Amino acid sequence: MHHLTGLFKVATTLLLMMAGLLAQAGTVTLNGEGTVHFQPDAVRFELTAQARGDSAAAARQAVGKRVTKWQDQADDLLGKLQNYDDSQVTLHEVRVYDDNGRPTEDYYFEASQSVRFNLTELALLNSVIEAADAADLTYNLTQDSYYATQSNELKSAALAAAIQDAQARCRFVAEKLDARCGEVETLRVLDQGGFPRPVMRAMDARVESVSKVGDREISASVEASFKLDQAVPD
Repeated sequence: MHHLTGLFKVATTLLLMMAGLLAQAGTVTLNGEGTVHFQPDAVRFELTAQARGDSAAAARQAVGKRVTKWQDQADDLLGKLQNYDDSQVTLHEVRVYDDNGRPTEDYYFEASQSVRFNLTELALLNSVIEAADAADLTYNLTQDSYYATQSNELKSAALAAAIQDAQARCRFVAEKLDARCGEVETLRVLDQGGFPRPVMRAMDARVESVSKVGDREISASVEASFKLDQAVPD
């Protein structure tokens, strides 16, 4: 019991010493954190058409037909796709090997054409996927494919929340020291809201509704030094 009483006295003394140092310094430095939750409202798509042919021209023609088929399937959607680009075509010559793994004199060509665009109406997501499947185009949707069109505004909101959090902590500390949180002397942004983090697992776009794509969060943090003013007597 005497041991616990001694520890309490030591802790109390340390707190009083810290309070005295803070009061003498006249400033307090604190961190603030802010987080904004949101749901993505857009997605980046990259579709890929692949085909092969006995010649480079034949491979190009075959892959072009697949892209044309995609355009036909998605005719009602094309006007709603942002930053549409299907100009990238790659071509490779592939040597044919026999059953024993030895190269032969034969070869063929493989062509690949990418179709890239942004979709800002997620209600059309399944329609885009169905059109891609019908044209036999491949794609890969991941958590990183989805994003918010108002990302800059969300980052600003997270930063504002971090500053408010630092101010609230300053007021709390000042109250415990019988002081008043004053002006900001220095402010350093530690994290201005980087890459959004998923807070829920994204569902398969084929079978789940858009509302289950998954929430995201953007966080920001600051370090602020506040002046501690003498509390005004009541």
